[in-house]
Amino acid sequence: MARKKALSKEETAVLCSAIAAISVLLVVVIPSGNNAASNHANGAVKSAVVSFQSGARLFAEVADTPEERRTGLMFRDSLPEGRGMLFVFDEDSVRTFWMKNTRIPLDMIFINSSLDVVSIQRNAQPCLSDPCATYSSHLPVRYVVEANAGFADANGIREGTKVSVYFLQ
Repeated sequence: MARKKALSKEETAVLCSAIAAISVLLVVVIPSGNNAASNHANGAVKSAVVSFQSGARLFAEVADTPEERRTGLMFRDSLPEGRGMLFVFDEDSVRTFWMKNTRIPLDMIFINSSLDVVSIQRNAQPCLSDPCATYSSHLPVRYVVEANAGFADANGIREGTKVSVYFLQ
């Protein structure tokens, strides 16, 4: 009987990358519903894969309208691991967020139009009473990623980390 060999760290990383790539292809090739265009018309969630230079990936809902950006991750009791929200703005500007009506602690990753992380708010806590604390990018940004608290540290994301964004719908 042949012995099974454990995968090396490098082999595991390659396998995880391949699985992630296949998952992305399945989302792009087999959208839920008849087609991606009809999904938008029917209010389907827009999504993206956000990849960080460190190798971390996040499957994110896209908030690119004023109403979507206003609502964000409010009123959610949980956020699955590896999931988040990508806020997309039309122009670079200093952005300020708060945690009102947000029930889960989050990391906020502020990203400029060159796709560099310019600042991170780690472990922003839900706001339980007014006035709520605000969290600023301090520099102009085009994108903000919200993920579960601890995501940035667990994945080696820091100021200067390069980011890639792949919009799926």
